[in-house]
Amino acid sequence: MSKSSPNSLAEGGRMVSAQFVDIGVANMKQLDTESDPFWKAIFNEQQRFGLWARNLGLYHRGHNSLDYRL
Repeated sequence: MSKSSPNSLAEGGRMVSAQFVDIGVANMKQLDTESDPFWKAIFNEQQRFGLWARNLGLYHRGHNSLDYRL
């Protein structure tokens, strides 16, 4: 994980999304992804984060962006 702080909320959101991918890729080889509760929990949180980010406009640009509105 990068130690630098994000310059925007959108950049921070992309960093979080990348971490979810990294967790999934790192554990995919070790876990039975169909039945493991840890994998299901990670997948559910990834989906929830993505939905939250889209609903708030985290990745939008300009006046629609969450950065601008806050």
